[in-house]
Amino acid sequence: MNQPLAPGAAKVTPKDFFLHLFAIVMLYAAAANVLVLAFQYVNALIPDQLGFDGDFYLPGVHDRIRGALAAVIITFPAYFAASFALQKTYRAEPAKAGLRVRKWLTYFTLFVAAVVIVGDLVALLNRFLEGDLTAKFILKTTSVFLVAAVIFAYYLWEIKFYRVPEDTPRRFPRNILIFIGTVSTSVVALVVAGFFIAGSPKEARLLRFDDRRIQDLQSTQSWIIDYWKNKSRLPEKLDDLRDDIQGIRVPVDPATGASYTYEVTGPLSFTLCAEFARPSSADAQGRYPKMATPYPVGQYYGEETWAHEAGKSCFRRTIDPEVYKPQREMENIK
Repeated sequence: MNQPLAPGAAKVTPKDFFLHLFAIVMLYAAAANVLVLAFQYVNALIPDQLGFDGDFYLPGVHDRIRGALAAVIITFPAYFAASFALQKTYRAEPAKAGLRVRKWLTYFTLFVAAVVIVGDLVALLNRFLEGDLTAKFILKTTSVFLVAAVIFAYYLWEIKFYRVPEDTPRRFPRNILIFIGTVSTSVVALVVAGFFIAGSPKEARLLRFDDRRIQDLQSTQSWIIDYWKNKSRLPEKLDDLRDDIQGIRVPVDPATGASYTYEVTGPLSFTLCAEFARPSSADAQGRYPKMATPYPVGQYYGEETWAHEAGKSCFRRTIDPEVYKPQREMENIK
């Protein structure tokens, strides 16, 4: 029968304490962000048709994927490096495997993983009883279960592995090496998938430029409407919008510095044009549902009417004087 190592066989040094703590913190960070990736992949591939979960905006999903990718790419190798250093220490000084700090952190991790698994199963059963067991929920629940189960299984095995006499050779069994390799390959596959779903860094930069162009056009449109309401006419050119008192400066293209195109097409109509690097996302514009928003909605008014193709796109606008009443009429009404 295997006997646990005698307590006090080795003393805890600051290096031991912080290396164990660092490994566990990196494990939690990596696991949490792996789950973020899994959840956002599900959100991107299976949108909620009701739009109640806040995941109907695809560019926002892509942003969360990129943030989680950055975290996993850093924390997962950091955890492996710390774990490798610890295993090297255990082989050199077997008594180190019996340190209290290691036991406390390991058992705490087992506790957290067990609680997550139980909570996950309860949530799954609850949704089933409510008749709301959708594919999206099942995939997310399965992701949580797998991540927690992998952590629980590995640390439970590690506890048993080091409950042996100190003179026993410390060689990882082949099945554990295969287990570790499979988990590592799965994480790498998740990271690679993120670049296909969210796009490359170059693509992300181009899309950010396009987002900025839309924001500029939204602001310009708002200023044009305010100009018409105050003066009962449209500005002849965009420079007419400049107002030093209000701090209004007509924006220009963030990439090229060129002015946006503006043309008056009638007493109440105008056109705004810009050069876009990429077409607007079909998912963001049509596949995901749009939530009804009462008027007024502030600076984001007209947000759903900015669908565009790559290259030059123009947006035709007509002011409804019944909705946007001139200031003089408003004063007469009062």
